[in-house]
Amino acid sequence: MIARRAATLLGALGLLTATLGFLLLAGTSRTTQAVVTGDIGRVWTGPYDLLVRPAGSRSDLEQQSGLVRPNFLSGLTGGITLAQLDKIRGIPGVKIAAPVAVAGVVNWPAAWSIDLSPYVDPSKPLQAFRVIEQARGDAGLSTYPAATSGAVLVSPSGSVSITRDVQGLPTHVVLTVDGHQIDCWNFPDPTSPTGRNYQPCFGGATPDAIDNSVAFQPVGTDTTHPTLWGSFNQPVVIAGIDPQAEAALFGLDKCVTSGRYLPETGGIGRSKDYQPRLQVIASGGSFIDEQIELSIERSAAAGPLLQDQGIAAIAGWERVGQQQATGDSTYRLMLPTLAAGFFDSVSSLWTQSDVSYRNIDGHIAAQPVSTDLGVYLSKMLPQGGIEVPAEARDTWFRHLTAHEQPGDYRPAAWELLGQYDPSCLPGFDPLAGYRMETYAPPLVRLPDGSELKPTRNMAGYVNSPPLVLTTLEGAEFLADPKRFAGRPGQALISAIRVPGLRGQRTELDGAGKAHQGGG
Repeated sequence: MIARRAATLLGALGLLTATLGFLLLAGTSRTTQAVVTGDIGRVWTGPYDLLVRPAGSRSDLEQQSGLVRPNFLSGLTGGITLAQLDKIRGIPGVKIAAPVAVAGVVNWPAAWSIDLSPYVDPSKPLQAFRVIEQARGDAGLSTYPAATSGAVLVSPSGSVSITRDVQGLPTHVVLTVDGHQIDCWNFPDPTSPTGRNYQPCFGGATPDAIDNSVAFQPVGTDTTHPTLWGSFNQPVVIAGIDPQAEAALFGLDKCVTSGRYLPETGGIGRSKDYQPRLQVIASGGSFIDEQIELSIERSAAAGPLLQDQGIAAIAGWERVGQQQATGDSTYRLMLPTLAAGFFDSVSSLWTQSDVSYRNIDGHIAAQPVSTDLGVYLSKMLPQGGIEVPAEARDTWFRHLTAHEQPGDYRPAAWELLGQYDPSCLPGFDPLAGYRMETYAPPLVRLPDGSELKPTRNMAGYVNSPPLVLTTLEGAEFLADPKRFAGRPGQALISAIRVPGLRGQRTELDGAGKAHQGGG
């Protein structure tokens, strides 16, 4: 059962934090807490002077205070057109106008992986392993329902034989144990529409036979060892940028740690079979703050499997070990697999509303909203399946809108060009007075001093800034209402950042308003 303490703290107490004179308007809030002894002059001035947002995008609290809230992109997924961007760039004195087009949230693959070698009993001819996964988030205030992984079969003295087609792809896998054969390629599985499915198997006598074409494990996994891994979706915000403008304004190109930067033009590639490939760079780490306890269980009572029975027929499970994972480690584990091009983008695209507040005795309190798990339904999954993370059953503070892929077009695959380090960008210095940046880390400090950070609940109180970046052409792809229902089309830009116009604010504000780009 999910703990409700985080929701209670947010709803009843509100947030009692101030940030160097800025209101903490916590749609994607962060606090700034620093001892003012550093070189403030070095960091106080922000990299841009003017912020252009769609008309009507200012919150009531922003209008009352005359300030711009931290992480102002919360809830913004378009409203400014490319033509309006060109008009702003044509204003005298504008040298850089850096747009950001927040597309929304996508499902991004994450995984944990466990080497089972230390837990294998060499005296048992056939063993099964599984993992009980238990996650905690919201600064330890929320505990999510446990989940049981799929199983892995291990025969220390057994052997695996793999049949392959002319292209080298596996077509059949058999595990032989003391003269008995287990069909791992067509293993009994009552959850499958056909009643059969692939079952990971390992034979100690043939360790080199298992490779990623059969094991389907994350790239980089040592497949000569019996390995159990669990994959799941992690919500990640994706946004389109102008690579040249972002490099000029923030030095984003200098923060690429592996691979390469986004191209100046383009952003949509094609595979050999003409599948669209959405070119992106991704943060080298995730802001998801969850602690995941992995309890490893083993059963040596796997005899029923030799009679063509499924995993459900196994009894005698015992706990043999425990390991830990985090939201960040599971995100990082899958980056090499994404770089290898092994994942299609088959999920919906979700957009998040902002958080609503009410004033309680002079304090701002966040308002919960009703839960709607139907937004996770997807035509792209078998039988209209639904993939709901356990965290989504926690309290919602945001409404979610699903932009389903209608299926008329082939879904794009991710083309991960490189990774970047957001901590080297403006907005991470604790002395920065502006700290309202696209890449700034989300953080809310609760009254007891603990820090509240994002979880896998897309509708949670704290959401993450964009971690995956594409070009404006890539953002146009994601904004196409023919590909993603209800998307804004040409009005895809969420905000425009303009530096170097001090003393010309009235002119630009007026121009922005005339172009319906002011906010």
